[in-house]
Amino acid sequence: MRISKPPQERRAELVAAARVLFDKKGVDKTRVSDIVARVGVAQGVFYYYFASKAEVVQVVADQVREEISLRAEAILADTAAPFGRRLADYIEMYIDLVDQFLGDDETSLTPLKGRELEERYHLADSAGPLMACLEKLISSGVANGDVTAAYPRPTARILLYGLRELAAERLPARRLIYTVAEQGLGLGKGTLTQYLPK
Repeated sequence: MRISKPPQERRAELVAAARVLFDKKGVDKTRVSDIVARVGVAQGVFYYYFASKAEVVQVVADQVREEISLRAEAILADTAAPFGRRLADYIEMYIDLVDQFLGDDETSLTPLKGRELEERYHLADSAGPLMACLEKLISSGVANGDVTAAYPRPTARILLYGLRELAAERLPARRLIYTVAEQGLGLGKGTLTQYLPK
């Protein structure tokens, strides 16, 4: 017997399945047939809700942007945490953003970097809020005496662009990202790298 679900619920299931598959396999390696198989519906059901895979990618990107925005606000609001912890949380937030669309296959990560990654997976709209968050974070570090950056805005831009280029390389670049950020901000050795994920 066919199980019928309300349209919004079925659409949400398709989006959730797509998101899991994008995270696991990457957008490029996920087919519409994979999404519908995960939900257990016919391929025509997908096309009832979405014109193409690109449309569901956009919906997932919108969800991820919203979640990233909330995480960024939480990082800024956590003024009790040491600056190094907050910056490490920011870096991990950005790496998570990139990871949502590339999958678990380490070898598939290096061809896409920076602006191409953002444009291809509709993440460019995140750049402004991410920049504002990082600038506020650095400014708070300057105000507290944790950071010696004389120019928080350009420092934030340099860090974000570097992060954008290196984040897709994942684990090999993670220590490099933390170390360069630590040194670039004039933080004491280990201030940031102590928070590297184990």
